[in-house]
Amino acid sequence: MKRYIVEGIADVGAALFEVVQRYEKSGFAEARLVPKDPKTARNIVDGYLNYVRGRHKRSNVIIKRLSLVFEKGRGDQIGSFIVGMGKPAAKAGK
Repeated sequence: MKRYIVEGIADVGAALFEVVQRYEKSGFAEARLVPKDPKTARNIVDGYLNYVRGRHKRSNVIIKRLSLVFEKGRGDQIGSFIVGMGKPAAKAGK
């Protein structure tokens, strides 16, 4: 999983664009977005919603697979967000 340190809303857009590009190539993509501070965490959510709204107007099908999950931090840590698309390839059975 690729990890992005997010400092502003521009970083969120770039990370989401890369996730969508990787999904179109391989059928699965995910990334961890780590906010620098609480304001940046809000930027991640706002950027995600803006990206989904903008892509939804252009392409209705692909964006339905994009998900955002919050992973709670330990102690005083803010936590991180995991953005994913598609399903990972099935592991070979024994």
